[in-house]
Amino acid sequence: MPAQAGIQPSANLQMFFKSWIPAFAGMTDFCRASLTIGRVVYSKKEHKMKTRFAGFEPIRHDRLIQEQRHDTYKSKHKLVEPTVCPQCGAVYHEGRWQWLAKPAQAHEEMCPACHRIHDELPAGYVHIGGDFFKQHRDELLHQIANQEAKARAEHPLERIIKIANEDDSIMVTTTDIHLARGIGEALHHAYQGELEFHYNEQENLLRVVWER
Repeated sequence: MPAQAGIQPSANLQMFFKSWIPAFAGMTDFCRASLTIGRVVYSKKEHKMKTRFAGFEPIRHDRLIQEQRHDTYKSKHKLVEPTVCPQCGAVYHEGRWQWLAKPAQAHEEMCPACHRIHDELPAGYVHIGGDFFKQHRDELLHQIANQEAKARAEHPLERIIKIANEDDSIMVTTTDIHLARGIGEALHHAYQGELEFHYNEQENLLRVVWER
């Protein structure tokens, strides 16, 4: 028997492949167009984030902020221990501010948080807005208050300075960048929505935007 050069596909099978070739080509073109549109949309969003706040760079949610610059509101000299803040009563002990009973004959000096509150110069800014916020304003304000109470109980320097109304949104200012981040993450965890972080490394300031 003579050797076969190869098995030839049937006429029906050939017609099947020919009929699907244009469809596959169309799907390929569609995928390419979708990827191109996706890149354009992402690049526009990235550009908007970068230009939203002058001097601030957008950062990922899961990135830890490494504070490269010394906070100007922290004491420039080594504090005597124990030191008590005459405004809030926090006590500087073992190298950090804590909620402790006021020691006898303690040195007095205003803590960094009270300094920022007095000067009205926040370290953190949290912008909260959107239709969901307008419909659940009281609930979200309660969530923000709970987040501050939890943070403040463990870290005396993490406090809200002011909650200001801005049209259909609010601006929460804080004495510390970590509280600002914590508020944004708490809202995002509880209600999803859009969350952005913008950090100014030179001034050690953080702007958080949450909207839904």
